[in-house]
Amino acid sequence: MKKILISRLSLLTALIFLVILDQTTKTIIVNNLPLLDELRVFEYLNIVLVYNRGAAFGIFSDGFLWQKIFLVFIPIGITIVISYVIFSKTNANYFKLGLTLILAGALGNLIDRIRLGYVVDFIDFHVGDLHWPAFNVADFVINIGAALIIFLEIKILIKKRKAQDRNGN
Repeated sequence: MKKILISRLSLLTALIFLVILDQTTKTIIVNNLPLLDELRVFEYLNIVLVYNRGAAFGIFSDGFLWQKIFLVFIPIGITIVISYVIFSKTNANYFKLGLTLILAGALGNLIDRIRLGYVVDFIDFHVGDLHWPAFNVADFVINIGAALIIFLEIKILIKKRKAQDRNGN
C-alpha cells in the first residue's frame, strides 16, 4: 500500500478552513433564524437555532461557575496536547488528520463558549417526533475525526491479529 504524506501545512489549512466554516455557518443561522424557530430542509432534517450552555447534548448546563470554567479550560488544555501531537514529527498521517478534525471542531465550539458563553447548535436530525440533540458543523467534524481514529485503530488491531495468526502466536 502506498503511503500518503499529509504535510503540516495541509493539516493547518484544513484546521483553519473548518473553524471558519463552523463559525460562518453559525453566524448565518444566528443572523437569519429566530431562537428555537424551525426551518424544514427535508423530512428528516430541520435547521433550528439552539443555544447550548452545557457540553455535549447539554450536560453541565446548570450554569454553575465551576462548570463554565471546566468547559473553557479543559478544552484549552486538550487543544494544546492535540496541537503538539499533530505538529510533531511522527508519520501517523491519518491519525493526525483525525486529530486535526477533532481539534477544528473543539476550537469552533471553544470560540463560541469564550465569545458568547454558549455554543450555537442548529442541525436537527429527527425521525417523526424523535429528535437527536441539535448540533453544529464543529460537532460533526469532531465525530468524523473520532470515527477516523477508531477505524484506524481497528484496522491496526486486525493487521496485528493477522500477523500473529501467520506467525502461529
